[in-house]
Amino acid sequence: MKVAVTGGTGFIGGRVVRHLRARGHEVVCLVRKPAQALALVDHGAHLAQGDILDRASMDAAFAGCEGVMHIPGLPCHRSAPTRATTSCIRC
Repeated sequence: MKVAVTGGTGFIGGRVVRHLRARGHEVVCLVRKPAQALALVDHGAHLAQGDILDRASMDAAFAGCEGVMHIPGLPCHRSAPTRATTSCIRC
């Protein structure tokens, strides 16, 4: 199965990516800065540069995917949802 992952560079997301790859799934990670996500490539994931606030980049990254794992991080110092979180909820 081809699965898109947002938040793959985070603590939980990275483990989800490794779990999916270990089970033979094709994984595409939407990342803002590919140079900082090379560990995902080492695990066999494909990187798609984009942002969850940019619908066109999400559409391009998710093309052909059969599933999406949306695993954004929320910094502990924030008590209210971020614009990114509320934007994805509306998708």
